[in-house]
Amino acid sequence: MRQTLLLLATFLAAPATAQTPQDAATANMMLATEICLRHQHQDAALPGALQAAGFTVTPGLDQGSYDIQAPELFGVIAPGYCTFQSQRLPIATAEAIGLAVGEYLFPNGVQPGQPSSQANAPRLPCEGFTVWSTRPVITVSYAQAGNSGECVNDGTSAIIIRLN
Repeated sequence: MRQTLLLLATFLAAPATAQTPQDAATANMMLATEICLRHQHQDAALPGALQAAGFTVTPGLDQGSYDIQAPELFGVIAPGYCTFQSQRLPIATAEAIGLAVGEYLFPNGVQPGQPSSQANAPRLPCEGFTVWSTRPVITVSYAQAGNSGECVNDGTSAIIIRLN
């Protein structure tokens, strides 16, 4: 699946209105994640990069935040933070997208788990990965769509990207 996701990312130039809602959700989640990870250390450039790629970007509720919209995708960006959510993608698909994009952008820089993970402890569901090769460190985790932040497999998903 990872090769398919990377191949899709190579040809993605704008938010998709693909043949099926799931295809649009997959393509748009991948593109938004790639743009956020690529511009994560350039907070001022991130809204323009998303808008240039065809996402709808509007001022958010909090100062410095923006709401993001595309077919089958919604999200919020703020300094040091991005979250993209879909009602159409299960968490396993979001995890595959996040990991594929992370490994593509940061070869040999992606490690499973979060900075707070204990050595040799089993990885928790939705814990994601950390990119240690950047400063500040980037963490990527997952949850169900919505504001709960819980790892519930209800057919929805969120990718959460933070600078730590």
